Amino acid sequence: MYFLRISLVMLATLAVGSRAVEELVSSDELFDRLLGAQWGVILFVYSTQCTWCDQLALQLPELQRLFPHIDYLQVDGQRAKHFVQQFQITSYPQLLVFRPPEEADEDVRRLITGTYRGRVKCEQIIAFLTQTLGFIPGWPHRVQPLERLEQAECTGNFRVLWFVTPWMEEYHQKLLLGPPTASLIDSMAQQFEILDFFLVDSSKAHLADLTNRLRLTNFPAVALMLGRQRLVIVELLCYDREIRGQENAVVGALLKARFDWHQLQELASKFHSVHCYESVQELHTLVQSQRTEEDDCSEGSGEWNGVLDSGF
Repeated sequence: MYFLRISLVMLATLAVGSRAVEELVSSDELFDRLLGAQWGVILFVYSTQCTWCDQLALQLPELQRLFPHIDYLQVDGQRAKHFVQQFQITSYPQLLVFRPPEEADEDVRRLITGTYRGRVKCEQIIAFLTQTLGFIPGWPHRVQPLERLEQAECTGNFRVLWFVTPWMEEYHQKLLLGPPTASLIDSMAQQFEILDFFLVDSSKAHLADLTNRLRLTNFPAVALMLGRQRLVIVELLCYDREIRGQENAVVGALLKARFDWHQLQELASKFHSVHCYESVQELHTLVQSQRTEEDDCSEGSGEWNGVLDSGF
C-alpha cells in the first residue's frame, strides 16, 4: 500500500481532516495565500511522473495532523513552468517552507525559510519541519495539559516536567519528540502511570517564567518536582557520555527512588548533570553564588580558575 502509485490529480482535492491540499499554478497565487497565512505555508512541489513524489504525497495527511497550524499547498512542476524557473526547481519532490510576508510587495522568493530535498521518510521530514517551523509536532504523548500544572503544584503532587525545544539535536528530537512508540516520555509515563507528566516547550515566550524559575539554559532537561519544595534536575546534554544512551535507566532510577531523598542524592552524585535541591530558592542561591565566583575569577586574573560548571 505504501508503494501504491496514487494520482496526484486526485490528491489535489484530497481532504486531510477538514482541509484539502490546494493546487497552485503560479507564484501570484502563492503570494495571495501567504498574505492570509498566520504561521506559514508548506508547498509540495511534485511531478506526476515521479514515484518518490507519490510516496511523499502519502505523508501529507500525517504532516497536517502533526503541524495543524500551517497551510498546505502543492504545485505540479510540469504544468507550472514559470514557477519552476522562478524558484529554480531542478529535482522532485521538494517541500518549500514559506513565512508570511511582512509587506505587501515582498519578493516571494525571499520568504522561503527552508527547503527539503532529502529522503522520503516521514520521521526525517518531521524533524526538518520541527526545526524549520519552530513547532513541536503534535504527537498524542501521555502528558497532562499544562493548565493542570498549577493545580498539581498546589496539591503537592509529584510532577515530572520535560523541557524541550524544536531546535534540539536530532538524537534528542527522536528520543523525546518522536512518535509515542519511540518516545522516552511515553515510556516513562507508561512505567509510572500514577505520576503527572508535563511537556514544556521552552521556546515559547508565555512559558519563559517556568523555564526561568528553574534556571534552565540547556535543553532538553527533566525536572522532578517532589511535593512543594524539593526538586531534581536532569540535564540531557548532547556531549554527556554518562547519560547519553542510558536516559531511560537514569530517569527511571530517579523516579523509582522518588520517596527516598538520600537515595536520590546518592544517585545524583554519580552524574555531573543530575542536581538535587532542597528548594527552588536553594537553586537560585547556588546559581547566583556560582555567577559571583565566575565574575570574581574573570575580574581577578583574567583566566578561568576551574570553577565547577553546574550546567546553569
